[in-house]
Amino acid sequence: MNNAEAIFSATKSYADVQSFLGMQENIFLDFKEREHGWNSPGKLADNEKRLYSKAASGFAHQQGGVVIWGVEARKNKQGVDQAQSLKPFLEVKQFKQSLEQYVPLATDPILDGITHKIIFENDSIASNAGFVISYFPRSNLVHRALGGTTNDFYKRHGDSFVPLSTEDIRSLFFRTVAPNLEFVAQEGQRHFISGTLGAEVRCHYKFGLHNRGEGAAKFVSMYVGLKEVGPINSVRVWDGEGNENFQLGRVVTADYGYHGHHFILNGDIVIYPGETLFLFAMSLHARGRELQPRFTFKLYAENMPLIEGET
Repeated sequence: MNNAEAIFSATKSYADVQSFLGMQENIFLDFKEREHGWNSPGKLADNEKRLYSKAASGFAHQQGGVVIWGVEARKNKQGVDQAQSLKPFLEVKQFKQSLEQYVPLATDPILDGITHKIIFENDSIASNAGFVISYFPRSNLVHRALGGTTNDFYKRHGDSFVPLSTEDIRSLFFRTVAPNLEFVAQEGQRHFISGTLGAEVRCHYKFGLHNRGEGAAKFVSMYVGLKEVGPINSVRVWDGEGNENFQLGRVVTADYGYHGHHFILNGDIVIYPGETLFLFAMSLHARGRELQPRFTFKLYAENMPLIEGET
């Protein structure tokens, strides 16, 4: 699951929408309030059509993204747009329907897989005010935005949508034969031990890559690091069979984050479309019985842009 899918899946309630306040817009996330002065609450204004088309084109050309309709964003002191206040849409059910009807008009070709859901204000289904969460998937095609006066190809850059350069467009036309790697983490069995200083826990994780793209992944490497974890007694990295032979490649330590490791796959090994390949494992040993580690990752491959995120 990439960051955009995670944002969309995790947003389930009014409290979840409130949690966006103070959050900055980024390459995966955009906020949009109602256009001022528009008096047709259930229909799309021209500016909303333009944004929707740019979002469909821009997010599709990278790793997908989410638009939260009903949140006001303004620039902070650093000049970065962030969520300032909630501005629920009136007639939100009709607005969601208008978004769904606009999908075939937003881009050429149509971006398949766009999904919308409503979060009602105060979770009151009886009301017709709230927010629409729109998810735009990554695509292997090149999509021109068609909304209103918009007639160009876009990508997401920071907190904005910007037109693609000629080189960007050329690269995207070759993406149909490019890989698209997805980070895979599997937790194994936990072992609880009564140590001299109290309870201890050992847990094991396997890390791998799944190729969702149309092209084979070559010259692959993967960084994995720990994030937001409690006190760790020890961290061991191994090849999944209890030793350190690493026949698929080699592991080097990396200082990107806490206990970071970078696995470099041997150059003659390819991850084919639809294939999942597990590269290495990690054992964590900590005091106490509670251990819920989070992992950051960076994925690299030939003819594929850097993919990064966290679990």
